[in-house]
Amino acid sequence: MTVTSTTIKTTPYACDGATVDFAFSWEVWETSEVKVILRLASDGTETTLTEGTGASSYAVTLSSDMPSAGYITTVTTYSALYEIVIKANFPETQEVDYGEGDKFPSASSEEALDRGVRLTQQLGEQLSRAILFPESTTLEDIELPEISAARADYYLKINNAGSAIEWADLVAYGDLNSHDNGASGAVHDNLVTDMVEDFTANSNSVIPGFSLNATAAEVATGNEQTKTVTPASLAAVWQYETIQVPAGSLRPAQTNAGTQDIQEYPGNEVQRDYVEMEDYNDESVGYDITLWLPDTWDQATLKVMASWMASYSEALNLGASIELGYQIRAYNAGSPIDTNWSTPPVYVTDAVTNEASDTEGETIASANIASSVPGSTNRLDVRVTRRSIANNASAPIWLTQLLFQFKKTNQASGW
Repeated sequence: MTVTSTTIKTTPYACDGATVDFAFSWEVWETSEVKVILRLASDGTETTLTEGTGASSYAVTLSSDMPSAGYITTVTTYSALYEIVIKANFPETQEVDYGEGDKFPSASSEEALDRGVRLTQQLGEQLSRAILFPESTTLEDIELPEISAARADYYLKINNAGSAIEWADLVAYGDLNSHDNGASGAVHDNLVTDMVEDFTANSNSVIPGFSLNATAAEVATGNEQTKTVTPASLAAVWQYETIQVPAGSLRPAQTNAGTQDIQEYPGNEVQRDYVEMEDYNDESVGYDITLWLPDTWDQATLKVMASWMASYSEALNLGASIELGYQIRAYNAGSPIDTNWSTPPVYVTDAVTNEASDTEGETIASANIASSVPGSTNRLDVRVTRRSIANNASAPIWLTQLLFQFKKTNQASGW
């Protein structure tokens, strides 16, 4: 016979829950020379059926004249979820033997030739499903890397030199199909950044559904027009709270107390509270923070700063220094402000830079007083002392206000 057809595989037969016979058109010599594949239509998952009588088996029917086309009969009736594909399965052997001096066996010779052609067609069918370089390529001897369990979930890529194929870790390039708990955050950030910048070039518009997060510095300046404000960036900007306490709210100590008064600025009728502190005694004033600090305050970050000025009665020497000390404790309603302090003052020295007696021009550096904050309390006593032995500004000063600053840790509950 001659081989005039190149068909060695059927198109998928759609199962219907009733049909069990499926034909093939090419000729074979043995029932073992066909292969039957059960295919799940939804995703192409394949199961190779076996010739026999089991549930996942089939039988082959051929005519009496060999070679012959025929049909297969599945043992199981498959539903419409499945498809059947039949293909050639010729062995890669040659069993025709010529004895010396024998009469030329034309039938067996023709069968051997036909089998050779069919085997070539079978290999061609396999190659038709392979990935091939173009026919004009100059590449040769290109090998694929070894498959191993260590390369699970990797994919193939061309190396940086463009000379070989290698494995690449999908996570390294950003796994967009699954959540990786931030492992590819930098990759995804760069991807979104590039998309947004490409879209917003030469304009202030933002691609719908995409935007970059503004940093705390950008939120603080308020000049960024294309980025999104996040809770984190707001918290970074609004993380500190400052409470201003005027001198009129300070409570004088029982001994060596500063003198409280109100002074009107000359010529402009502006009045200001102050506490006058002499230079010859350690004088203290105290303030009971009856307003309470909020639930959100971080005790470890509490700082205090004082504003002061020369008195109207006596100017200060330029370059001289004063020293103020700060103490803090839990509020004690029954204790005088200058008794029962368990920690010594935290002292801060300040130099006189403005000797004029009618201008407020000094703000002493902040002091961290968090180390003396007792336990967990929101209501505090604060004591301010001018230490006479450690300053050479031999004149009274007016303490005009205290500033308390602390870091907020979380949102406070409503009352």
